[in-house]
Amino acid sequence: MFGYTATWAGLASAPVGILPLLITPLIGRYSHKIDMRVIVTFSFIVYAVCYYWRAWTFEPSMDFAAAAWPQFVQGLAIDCFFMPLTTITLSGLPAEKLASASSLSNFARTLAGAIGTSVTTTLWTQREAMHHAHFTEIITP
Repeated sequence: MFGYTATWAGLASAPVGILPLLITPLIGRYSHKIDMRVIVTFSFIVYAVCYYWRAWTFEPSMDFAAAAWPQFVQGLAIDCFFMPLTTITLSGLPAEKLASASSLSNFARTLAGAIGTSVTTTLWTQREAMHHAHFTEIITP
């Protein structure tokens, strides 16, 4: 859509990984002092801000920075979501059940993500076809 090569598309997407590299050790270090539910809630707020930001600024004439900055900020949301959520999920379990519980949790998260992606993509495609049909009905040569 924007004429990016694979390298430039990767560079626009890569900033999502910068903040998790810096913040994950801090969350791990202070996880016993902070309520993980607060961090996960903060994560949802940051996700909402990033999605609103993208909806507001993504357009065919946007520049590289408009694609990269929301990715960078979303890295904070990713970091404040997955690690605390795993901590919440596995808290209170005996040591001998942690490996099985972690595997089950990861499986369920991956399966739900795959189903959600499939459903969203299908709905998106169907709605795109519907809107295309509506546009062609009202446009005259």
